[in-house]
Amino acid sequence: MSVDIVAPARDRSAAALIAAGILWGTGGLAGSLLADRAGLRPLSVATYRLLLGGGLAVALLAVTGGLRGVPRTRAVGRRVLVTGGLLGCYQASYFVAVQHISVSLATMVTIGTLPVFVALGAAVRDRRVPGRAALLAIALAVSGLVLLTWSPGGAASGWTLAAGVGTALLAAAGSPS
Repeated sequence: MSVDIVAPARDRSAAALIAAGILWGTGGLAGSLLADRAGLRPLSVATYRLLLGGGLAVALLAVTGGLRGVPRTRAVGRRVLVTGGLLGCYQASYFVAVQHISVSLATMVTIGTLPVFVALGAAVRDRRVPGRAALLAIALAVSGLVLLTWSPGGAASGWTLAAGVGTALLAAAGSPS
């Protein structure tokens, strides 16, 4: 009797999704600690994070043969460059936001507004106003984020809060998702 130790594709996908969630969820805190302990500026933290993460992702694809199926065309090259630029914008903006406001607030604003930007981008692309349900969801999301952002006892206020929230919004707008 033999036992197959290779997990089915569905199980591997779930494991990859869980690992990505853990790594993504701890990245902001790790970057914040790196900036505090090593005295690095936000752009340095973003650069190191992109170089390390991108390098590991490409190495994993190379080892597993995932790069064999990637076409080598100008269109693919443009997409890679645009995605890289958006990731750079996201990382830099996010860590500047973390410098001004807390990791949790920067993450909440970035994650909370990303669906709003996606809905607005889809509306511009489709050249039509979103439906009532989408507009209601956008209004509720923005209202909730405003209430949570300007809650009493927040660590940041005034220009520091505005700079942090603004750069977190830029991070959401620059997310390649």
